Amino acid sequence: SCVSLKTVGVHETPDCPRNINPIFPNPFKESFQFKTNLQQPTIVRIYSKEGKKVYEKTILSNEKISPTIKPGVYILEIVSSNQIKRQTIIKL
Repeated sequence: SCVSLKTVGVHETPDCPRNINPIFPNPFKESFQFKTNLQQPTIVRIYSKEGKKVYEKTILSNEKISPTIKPGVYILEIVSSNQIKRQTIIKL
C-alpha cells in the first residue's frame, strides 16, 4: 500500500544572502558567531521549535552571540538590510 507523508521544516534557499556565512560552531555550548562583510547592524533572532521568539539582539559585524536559552534545537534568523537568513542551530 502507499503512504503519504507531509513534512514541516526550514530549508535553506540555495541563493541565500552571500554576505552572511553559516554560524559556527553548530552545535554550540555557550556562544556562536558568523562572519559577515556587512558594515551595518544585524538583528539576530532565535525561535523555539514551536515558533516562539526566545532571543533577539542587534549586533555589529562578527560579534559573538551568547544566548541564555535551554539546550535544544532552534531556528536562527539573521536579518541585515534587505537580507534574511534562517538556519537550524543546536544548543548543547
